[in-house]
This record gives sequence, C-alpha cells and structure tokens, in this order.
Amino acid sequence: MAASKPHAIIALDLLRFASALLVVAFHYGAAFALAPSAAAAALLHALPVTAPLARASWFGWIGVELFFMISGFVIALSAEGIGIATFLRRRALRLLPAAWICATVTLGVVAVTLPAHDLPLRWLRSVTFWPGDGGWIDPSYWTLPIEICFYLLIATGLGTGGTLAAIEQRARWLGLASVAFWIVVLCTGWTASPLLQYQSAPLLLARYGCIFALGVTILALLRDHTTRLRLGLLSLFAATALLEIAAHAIERATTLRIAATPLVPMLVFIAGLVVMLASLKLQPLLQRYIGTRIASRVGLMTYPLYLIHQDVGAAAAAALMRGGLPFAPAILLTLVGALAFAYWVASVAEPALRRPLARLFSPRHAPARDRFPNASLPGG
Repeated sequence: MAASKPHAIIALDLLRFASALLVVAFHYGAAFALAPSAAAAALLHALPVTAPLARASWFGWIGVELFFMISGFVIALSAEGIGIATFLRRRALRLLPAAWICATVTLGVVAVTLPAHDLPLRWLRSVTFWPGDGGWIDPSYWTLPIEICFYLLIATGLGTGGTLAAIEQRARWLGLASVAFWIVVLCTGWTASPLLQYQSAPLLLARYGCIFALGVTILALLRDHTTRLRLGLLSLFAATALLEIAAHAIERATTLRIAATPLVPMLVFIAGLVVMLASLKLQPLLQRYIGTRIASRVGLMTYPLYLIHQDVGAAAAAALMRGGLPFAPAILLTLVGALAFAYWVASVAEPALRRPLARLFSPRHAPARDRFPNASLPGG
C-alpha cells in the first residue's frame, strides 16, 4: 500500500533552494564577467567586473537539471489523485503570480537602465510563458515553457483522478524517448549534433525528458515499491541525464572560454539524486533542526529568486559599482537584495495576488488551499 503524501518534504525544499543558489552563483561568479546576457553585458559595460571565483561557480547551471529532476518528483506527487482541471488550476496558481510580479519589476528596472522599444513585447512573452528561442524580459524565463510542456504531458493522463501508475507510464515513455534522442545525438556528432541546435528540441522535452522521468521514477520507488524494472529505468535515465550534463558542461566551458571537466557538475547532480532518494528517510532527522514551515518558505523563495536575479541583478551591481563599490561587495549586496526580494514575493506579494486569481479560476467555489505548495519549480 502506498504511503500517505507528506505535506512538505524538507530535503526537497532545501535542495530546491541550493539549486537556485547554484544558478545565482553561476551568473554572479562566472557569467557576468565571462559570458553575460545581452542586457547584462550592456549594463556592466566598461565596469571592472571580475571572475576570481569562476572555477568554483562555472558549473552552477547544473541547478537547472536539478530543478527538472525535482519537478518530475513533486509534480507527479501533487498530480496523484486529482483531475486534469484541478491540476492545471493549481499549476496556474503556482506559476502565474510570481512570474507576473517578477516580470513587471524586471520591466521597470530595465526600462529605466536599458530602455528598448520591444520591452512591452518581451514582458508579454514572459508573463504568458511564450515558447521559443529568446525574446523574454529576462533570459531565466527560458525554462518555464519547458516546465509547462511537462505539466501538459502529465495532465493528459489524469482524467478525473490521476493515479501514480498512469503518471509513471507517461514519464516512462517520455524518458525512453529522451534516451532515444541522446542515442541519435551520439551517432550524429555528439555536442556538434544538429539536434542539439534545433530550437524546438527543449519544448519537445527531448533533451531534458530523461531528467523529468528520473524524478518521477524516484517518486514511484519511494511511494510504491522497488522492482527490477524501476531500478533499471532509474539507472538508464540517470545515465542519460549524466550524458546531457556532460554535453551541457562542454557547451558552457566553450562559452565561458575556460578549461573545465564535466566531472564536477556530474558529481553535483549525483549528490542531488542521492538526496532525493533519501528525502523521506531524512525527514524525521531534518524535522529536529528545521521546521517544515521554515523549509517551505525557503522552498517558495526559490522561484522568485531564480526569476529576478539575472538582469535585475546586473543592473543593481552596475549601479553599486558606479557608486564606488568594487565588484565583490557590489555583487554580495546584490545577492542580499535578491534574497530579500524573493522573501517578500513568497511571503507577501504572491499570496496576495494568488487569492483573487483563485476566485477568478473557481468563481463558484471558495479557493481551496493547495496541499502541496512547493510543487512548482523553476528552471535556470
């Protein structure tokens, strides 16, 4: 018999937050100096931006893959036992408020510091999670259409009340399709394969499907029972995920123009995988030191932190440097500001916006509280 659903899994909340910090460290410690986004490059132009910690932060992009794996786990957990309409409503209520708030703040900051005629269109693309290659108000929004494609895939199997078996079956086929994709990539030129350059590949979940499927498989192992098939698929999906990470590492090292090995991000991902496998067993231990309410709040900060840290962070750091601060203290203050903003969004702004949205989406019913508040995840 399956175990009852935990309302908050502390290890996953902490892993989410650690993943977001990895992404922030990548941008602040390496990308701002070595390969900034177009907006960040313009904002930081002619300023003495350095990357003394690039070796310790260049692999922080691995937070994206960790987000996708956690998403597979928690979306499957939250979808079990509910219908498609309820599932989609909960996903909308989780994704929309913070994205609207962060995109609007980013629009205001960029409009003042780096005005451009297409900012309203980029804002609109961001708040509607427009798929495609670029054109958002901040580059971080690229992962959200991928997440939504995964949500829609899961939703198609829910009917009036999804079962873990139906969710796992869809994830299994997704993972196997992703494995096939990577086999073809290996046969067509590895990192130079044209399939990796195909703009719609991420939206088709071809590149990252194995990672989402890995998260669902972990949930099935923990909530149901261990079988040879599940262990075999876990190994297959994990191996394919490591292949994707190796390709990503080569791409990033080339972009940053540094000599680096894929080993470090692969080990970080494996560590995250181990934490997820042990998450339920770690729950009693972690509850002694970290309350579920604190862990939940930290987990909820992850989404707005991810969305706001990049181009707004570059604008804040540039303003502080022009005010006389060296890069290191400027970026440290920027991080503190981003964390404070994320806390405000998670604690005040997002709940305030979610309440009227809940009434709008369910006009005939009082808005029910989402039993799994940390189920939605960003990318990186």
